[in-house]
Formats: sequence, C-alpha cells, structure tokens
Amino acid sequence: MPRRPRPTAPKSPRDKRSSPGVPGTSRARPTPLHTATTGDTTRTVVQVAGEVDHETSLQVHGALEAALDAALTGDARVPWLHLDLAQVTFCDSAGLNVFLMARRRALENDMRFTLDPSTRVSQLLNLTGTTALFDTYTDPRTDPPPTAT
Repeated sequence: MPRRPRPTAPKSPRDKRSSPGVPGTSRARPTPLHTATTGDTTRTVVQVAGEVDHETSLQVHGALEAALDAALTGDARVPWLHLDLAQVTFCDSAGLNVFLMARRRALENDMRFTLDPSTRVSQLLNLTGTTALFDTYTDPRTDPPPTAT
C-alpha cells in the first residue's frame, strides 16, 4: 500500500515570502533594512527603515553602537540619542533587545534616549510591556530637546 504524505504544519505568514521558482510563495520579499545616522553637538539621530528581525538586528546594533561610540568620545559628548523607527515595517524580539541594550548604554552614560516608534514597533512595545521604558519623541531635528527627567 502506498504511503500517504505526512501533513505539515502551516507556515506563518512571515515564512511565505516570494522566491523565484518556488511555488506557493506569493508574499513579497521583506523590506530591506536601511540605517542612517545624523546629528550635531546636541543630538545624534539613528534612522532605521525596513524589517528589524533576528537576521537584521545585528545591522541595527552596529549602527547604534557606532552612534553611541561617536557620541561618547572626544571632548564634546553628545547628550541625546534619538532612535527614529517611524519607517520600521516589522520588528521582533531581537530588534527590541537591541533597542533595550542601546537604551541601557545611553542611560548608563547620562545620555537622553528617545525613540519615534512606527505602529508596528508600538504594538511590540505594548505587547511586551516595555512602552513605559522608552520616552517617545517625534522629530528631534525640528523640536527642542526634551528636558531631563
């Protein structure tokens, strides 16, 4: 008697990405990750766009570490690090861990740490109960720095 194929567990929606020549993968490819760092003597802004997950979190970690290193070295330390996540389309626990590590390092060095979360990042912060750990701030390039609390 011929064997029946074993049923397989349905894949999560994130697993269904389009791959050339692979049937059944209709979802578009993930949004590529981009980071950019700008700043002046009062603030450093790290912008992140795309998907932050276990594969891309190292890139975000590197950008944040480089920004913190630059802000904390030299005679004129930069007192404020702002993380602009408004263009993040997906974020998982690996990304959250990177944000928490950067926050901790900034606060340990008496820096102000703020972020501008996208809807997806806000959902993750709410789901994990970490919303209260982050000061949210929309646009540090045009707004005055928040006062220290």
